[in-house]
Amino acid sequence: MLAVGYELTIEHPLAQATTVLSLLLFGGPLLYLGLQTWYLRALTGQFSRSRLAGAAVLVVAGVVTWMLPSVLALAISTVLLALLAIRVTLESRQASRSAV
Repeated sequence: MLAVGYELTIEHPLAQATTVLSLLLFGGPLLYLGLQTWYLRALTGQFSRSRLAGAAVLVVAGVVTWMLPSVLALAISTVLLALLAIRVTLESRQASRSAV
């Protein structure tokens, strides 16, 4: 879903973001986060607050970007996903250190 959102943005970078584009740019990662959180909870019994917070931020950002140019929506999506990846990596390193 995210790749299709990227492609649409590359084709029309200055067009206003649409509901479909916001769903692709933010809903795709949101779906992935939800399923990954559920899987990790079922597998390890642990719950990731970072993933839950990231999902909430993606929902808010998806709604806000309906009024922005598509290239800006893409930039916001990319920055949020990069920050989430950093936070989840730090969270998993802390969990592995505390388990030792």
